[in-house]
Amino acid sequence: MKALAARITDAELAQEIEGNWTVAIDFAHLAFWDRRLLAQIEYWEHHGVTDSPYNADVFNDALLPIFLALPPRAAVQLAVESAGLVDQKLESLPDEFLAAVRSLPNPPNLDRGRHRREHLAQLERIGIQV
Repeated sequence: MKALAARITDAELAQEIEGNWTVAIDFAHLAFWDRRLLAQIEYWEHHGVTDSPYNADVFNDALLPIFLALPPRAAVQLAVESAGLVDQKLESLPDEFLAAVRSLPNPPNLDRGRHRREHLAQLERIGIQV
């Protein structure tokens, strides 16, 4: 994602993916979901691991106006920064902590790379080289 962020053009960032989502919104979306997991982990570290269900569609719909207001380059920067932070946090967690999270009735997606790859594949489908 860092390499793509360094070379993506303004025109590509403005390109529509589907509906009213652009490439820049896709980056903002990834930044949010990485930061959401980071904040959830930090909460659990202080308060214990408990189930924290959410509706991803509600989050995405509620955040769309905020994503649209972000300058496209800021969305890219946030996505790269957020990915690095959450990946670093996940790598530092003890196995017991991760096992507790995975055992929750509604565990969050700890495989952030998979989520990012899904979105990068969307970009490839519209002709952006990732």
